[in-house]
Amino acid sequence: MERLFGVLEVVLPVVAMVLTGYAVRRLGIVSERGIGEIKELLVKICLPAVLFGTFYAMEFTWREAALCFTLSGVTLLAFALGFAAKRMLGVRKRIAPWLCTTIEGGSIGYALFILLYGKENLYHLALLDAGNALIQWTLVMSMLALSSGEKKTPAETVRSLISPINCAIAAGLLCSAAGIGKTVSASAPGRVLEAVLDFAGTPVAALILMTVGYGLSVREVEWKETAKMIAARAVIFAAAGFGVYRIAGALFPENPLYRAAALIFFILPPTYAYPVYVKDKEESAFLSGYLAAYTLLTIAAFAVVAAMIR
Repeated sequence: MERLFGVLEVVLPVVAMVLTGYAVRRLGIVSERGIGEIKELLVKICLPAVLFGTFYAMEFTWREAALCFTLSGVTLLAFALGFAAKRMLGVRKRIAPWLCTTIEGGSIGYALFILLYGKENLYHLALLDAGNALIQWTLVMSMLALSSGEKKTPAETVRSLISPINCAIAAGLLCSAAGIGKTVSASAPGRVLEAVLDFAGTPVAALILMTVGYGLSVREVEWKETAKMIAARAVIFAAAGFGVYRIAGALFPENPLYRAAALIFFILPPTYAYPVYVKDKEESAFLSGYLAAYTLLTIAAFAVVAAMIR
C-alpha cells in the first residue's frame, strides 16, 4: 500500500494538471492567446532559469559529452528508421517518418523528471535533450521545411538553435567546463543567484503540464494510421532507449539518474514544434491527433516508470 501511494504521489499531480489544462480550455478560462503567452513565459524565462541553474555548477567531462553526442546519433538513426517504417507499414502521410524521431523534452519531459527528482537534478535529462536538439534543429526540422516546399536558409537554422533554452544549456555547460560554476556556487553571491534561479523555476512543472492538457484533443484521430506510427515509434524508441540506458550505465555506473533519465526520455512524444512546419490541412489534422494520442500514452508510460523507480 505504501508503494502504491508513493506512485500516486508522483502520477496524480501529472494527471491533475493535465486535466486542469483541458478544463481551462473547455470552460474558456484562458484564451488561445493567453495560453500562448504562458508558453512564451515558460520557454523564454522559467525553463532557461532552471536549466542554467542545474548546469552551471555540474561536473562536465568527456563522459557527459559522450552521452550527449550519443543522443545525436540516436536521433539520426531513428530518423532513417522512420522512413523505413513508413514504407513497411504503408502509411500514406508525408509527415510519418518525422514522427519516429525527435523528442519533446521541454514541454513535458522536464516536468515529469522534475516531479520525480527535483529541479536540481534536471541536467541529467536536459543533457540527453541537448544531444537530440542538435540534430532536431539543424537537420530534421530543415528537411521537414524543405519537404513542405519551404526554403530554410542557414541563418534561419542558426536562429532556431539560438533559443533561450539552448542558450541557457550552452551557457551552463561553458561555466561548468571552465570551472566557473563551482567557484560561484561556493560563494555568497552564488547562493543568492541560485535562490533567484530556483524561485524563477518554481511554477515550471505545473504550468507545463497545464499547457499540455490545454492542447489535448483526440476527437479527430485517424486511429488506423496513427496506431501504426505509434507502434513504429514505440519499437524504435524502446530499442534506442535500451541502448542509451546501457551506455549511460557504462559511462556513469555510480550515477543511476542518467539511466532514469533515459527511461523517461524515450517514452516522450515527438516535438510539439512540428505543427509550425506542416501547412497541409489533412497532414496537420493527422499530426495533431498523433501528438495528442502519444502524449496520453506517455502519461500512462510515466505511471509505469514511476512504479518501477519508486
